[in-house]
This record gives sequence, structure tokens and C-alpha cells, in this order.
Amino acid sequence: MGEDNMWSEDAKAVITMKIPECNSENESSNVESEKGDVVTEECSKSTSEELRDFGTGATRSKDADAERYDLISPYALRRVATIMAEGAKTHGEANWEKGVPLDATLNHLERHLQLWKMEQKSGKKIDSDDHMAKVIWGAMAICHYEEVGPINRGHLTPSK
Repeated sequence: MGEDNMWSEDAKAVITMKIPECNSENESSNVESEKGDVVTEECSKSTSEELRDFGTGATRSKDADAERYDLISPYALRRVATIMAEGAKTHGEANWEKGVPLDATLNHLERHLQLWKMEQKSGKKIDSDDHMAKVIWGAMAICHYEEVGPINRGHLTPSK
């Protein structure tokens, strides 16, 4: 196993198990995997579930595969966390969760994007701000507002 690939091939294997429908919630059933192992499954409403087989006899559902937190860069996340700490110090913790109008959030995001581009083009730092982390923060805030609100109902122009 090479250093660039910490997962074994067994850990990447996926098996599909058909779970018979149960008559009551307390039932369990024995199911044979593609490898021939017999696994006892608790009864669930679902009749089919994809599982990862780790080659050790352990399996895990693949329900988290649609959200791959393990692929988020810890370096980028740290930079955004630093921006969050600066914001908490200046504006109070979670101030942004109260809802900043979309036009203001987009204006700040765009400003930091343009400052980042200017730095890239000139090869010189304009100021001490981490402009790309602030762009990410702005996009994250907009995603948050889209999911849970408030977003001043999505106005792209200043509300009066």
C-alpha cells in the first residue's frame, strides 16, 4: 500500500445486501453477502442498502457518500476558520447568522475576489486580508442563508 493511497482495496469494496421486509420492527434477518458471509441485519423500512465492506468482516452503510467531508481541504477550512474568528472578535459570535442582506454579502464577496485578482496579477499583497478565504466565507454564508434563511428574501440589489 503506497503512501498516497492509505485505503486498502478491501476498504473500497462495496456490497449490496437485499434485506427482506420484516413483519415487525423487532425482527432481524440473516443475509448472505456477495462474499458468502452471513450478516445479521436488524429490520428496517428499507429493503435494499449499499454497504462498504472493509475486508475485516466489518461493513458500513454508504449513506454518507453524498456528503464527502473528508475531501474538504483542511488548509482552506483553517483559513476560513481564521476569518470566522476575526469576524467574531469584530462583530460578535455568530453575528452573520442573524442574516446579512444578499446584496451586502455579494458586494463583500466580489470586492475580496477583485482584490485577490489584483494581488495575483501584480504579485504583491495589497493588505493583510486573506481575500480568497473571505470569498469562500461569503459563498458559505450565502449557502447557509439559502438553507436556513434569512437572506432578505434573495434581493440582489440594496433593499431600502
